[in-house]
Amino acid sequence: MSNALDSNSAPIKPTVTPEMVRILLKGYFDRPIRNLQVVPGGHVAQTFSFTVGASPGWAAEDDQAYIIRFNAPMLVNFEKEAHVYAHFAAPGIPIPCVVQHGRLGGVYFAITEKVPGQTLLQIPRAAYLGLIPAQMELLDAIHRVPLGDRHGYGIFDGQGAAPAPSWPAHLQAVSAEEPVGDFYGSWHGLFQSSLLERPVFEDIYRRMEQLINYCPAERYLVHGDYGFGNVLVQDGRITGVLDWMAARYGDFLYDVAWLDFWSPADNWQARFAQHYRQAGTAVPFYGERVVCYQCYIALDALKFYAKGGDPGGYGYVRERIRTLLSAG
Repeated sequence: MSNALDSNSAPIKPTVTPEMVRILLKGYFDRPIRNLQVVPGGHVAQTFSFTVGASPGWAAEDDQAYIIRFNAPMLVNFEKEAHVYAHFAAPGIPIPCVVQHGRLGGVYFAITEKVPGQTLLQIPRAAYLGLIPAQMELLDAIHRVPLGDRHGYGIFDGQGAAPAPSWPAHLQAVSAEEPVGDFYGSWHGLFQSSLLERPVFEDIYRRMEQLINYCPAERYLVHGDYGFGNVLVQDGRITGVLDWMAARYGDFLYDVAWLDFWSPADNWQARFAQHYRQAGTAVPFYGERVVCYQCYIALDALKFYAKGGDPGGYGYVRERIRTLLSAG
């Protein structure tokens, strides 16, 4: 979820063995499967890398590289990533090609072409800082994507449809009970059975509602989980933007709020404010909107870490939002 918590977070992901993966892949590739390896990291998906022989007799270095990810059942699954690749990929928005997606027993999977490079979490600090302008430009490109005749607000599904009638309605839904089949499913029980503190949650929610009228009605494509482990770089350029499961339609400043929330040392809110000023982009109620979304991000993260039984992650989020709210 963030670069600040990777060492402490408790992942919530399905258990899939390499042998299960090999059997599955044989149904999709008629050439040798080689170099199957677990990809560490991530909070929700179990990930493997592998290569496929280009043709009989070809050297291993000519293999095609792929990634396969597995998720527990959720209301939004990997067909969404196929939709994103088919409709939103562009020269300025490098989205990995989804070649297959489906189910393996009780879990969902997606096979994508492997993009070269390292994540932003893996590169030296100096290189990361040098890529900040490119990260901003890429987010601008994502936010300029035309949505066409797609309807609704909030997290959209595999057909590009979003359920909320308004952006505020999407934000307010963070406090609503959810269907059993969703990721959190009947999560209100966490107030009794986990770390989740009702007074803390309700106070943050009230602060969000106080700011929600500052939020605009315009809809943009929002990545929802941008940066950190979901952006790949190689030779000083961004080569891929991964994991679009949290993508939604709404205010583009949500992505700014996300970066600023999870990376305090980089001061993304101030950087983007300057970026928009220099571009001549008017952003009314900039500060109020960013803090509103940071309240939403905190509420969702508190649920996440409570569900995962992670006191380190939970405590970080609680203190981070308190710091942001006390700063105004």
